[in-house]
Amino acid sequence: MKNKFFLSGIILFSLAFIGLLYWFYSSRLQSQLLYPVTIRLKWLHQAQFAGNYVADQKGYYKNAGLEVTLLPYDYKIDPIDDVLSGSADFGITGAENLLVARSQGKKIQALAVIYQESPVVAYSLKSSGISSLSNFIGKKIGLSQDLKPIIFAMLEHQGINHERDVQIVPIDFGAKSVLNGEVDIGTGYITNETIQAENAGHPVNVFAPYKYGIKVYADVLFATQDFIENNPQIVSAFVKSTLAGWEYALNNIDEAVNLSLLYKDPNNTAQNFQHQKKLLLSSSPFIKPSPGRLIGEMNYVDWQKTYQLMLNSGLITNEIDISQAYTTQFLNQ
Repeated sequence: MKNKFFLSGIILFSLAFIGLLYWFYSSRLQSQLLYPVTIRLKWLHQAQFAGNYVADQKGYYKNAGLEVTLLPYDYKIDPIDDVLSGSADFGITGAENLLVARSQGKKIQALAVIYQESPVVAYSLKSSGISSLSNFIGKKIGLSQDLKPIIFAMLEHQGINHERDVQIVPIDFGAKSVLNGEVDIGTGYITNETIQAENAGHPVNVFAPYKYGIKVYADVLFATQDFIENNPQIVSAFVKSTLAGWEYALNNIDEAVNLSLLYKDPNNTAQNFQHQKKLLLSSSPFIKPSPGRLIGEMNYVDWQKTYQLMLNSGLITNEIDISQAYTTQFLNQ
């Protein structure tokens, strides 16, 4: 009898051990089979990229066969140049920056649009008395290099020459330059800088380009044409998983914010739940498409509007084929 129990114990132990080995090696094999891809974000880790974080943490990427590395913005590296060099497979940039790159002969293509309208804005403190674009004349405007195309387009569209009528002061992102009185008007994102100013106790006037007829997509997911043509299955899996992540994020704001906070960034001092929740809530209206359309969709008419706007303002001087600047083949799959 003792031998029988002893034998049964050995058998059970062996089965358990075999099961453990199977789990270990199958898990290892699965991780080895995942295709590694890297995406360069257009800014520091924050809820602006909640859809990507959700796709990563909820397993959407892995279920699609991808091992995704999310790289935050590096002040020394432009996302477009990073993708062109092959250091990153995908990137996020603004539509205006993508079109400028195309006009310079850089072969990149948009794969999906996260923000249907750009959250880039100019803003002033209410206490300054600057309450309309006409008040900009003769004033100092703080502006980073990345935001010049869309802000210049808004000014030019309203008859304000950015070289003659205002003084452009180079600044970094953040509301500090406005709060310290270094500039009269700040620029940035309605999802970030304006929140910073109001959190500091300073109500602001906001001047959003889309309210002045400036149609520009923002947070455009892109890759090189070569990578797209050579890796259609990888591109399809990445786009589909990312958009699924955004769908979940917009329907589960608190959870999406908490997942975003898992991606720590020592350069981002606003990584707290309340600020990031405000950021994601203020982003939602820009991300949600009009009825009957899906997250990520884009079309020729809107791309053409942005292109024509930039041609008219002199921000692009070379004619390009807009139909080659983007592809919809990975949407609605």
